[in-house]
Amino acid sequence: MMYRIQPAGYASYALRNSLRVFAIILAAFIGLMVFLSLSTGGDVLRVLASNGPFMPILLIAMILGIRMMQERNLAAATCFVVTEGSVSKTMNYDQLNMGNRRAVSKGARYGGKMDQTIAFSNISKIDFKSSGIRITSRNYNFLTGNGRIFIPKETEKFAEITRFFQQVKAG
Repeated sequence: MMYRIQPAGYASYALRNSLRVFAIILAAFIGLMVFLSLSTGGDVLRVLASNGPFMPILLIAMILGIRMMQERNLAAATCFVVTEGSVSKTMNYDQLNMGNRRAVSKGARYGGKMDQTIAFSNISKIDFKSSGIRITSRNYNFLTGNGRIFIPKETEKFAEITRFFQQVKAG
């Protein structure tokens, strides 16, 4: 069976993934400000205070907005295929916008793959989370993300998919 993320779920899917990235960006930004403040004797804080706190907030909001648009585009292009012997995640590359096409090609250069297939005989773990189902292969590589497929709860017929993978997990 072939499943897609429902168009009504694009916004919640994009927001959840964007907030995860937002937390990383915010932590890096705060760390950078602390580092610059310590290395310049506090001058950075004076510059930020003179411009007001709106400039960093505006920058972070712009990054979050762009990230959400990219995630919505990825959600629209993602397709999950579940068969009797494997689960696959594929991308319709024709639907990707220019930014996502560039990111996919850069990721592929370093070994990351958007299209993945995991045979049921090769599954090491199936986790049922509130946000979806995470299927991990025995060959999972945490540096590239290869070997892990996440099926979000916004996917059409998600209850059916959940029941199927509960049966697969049970044996």
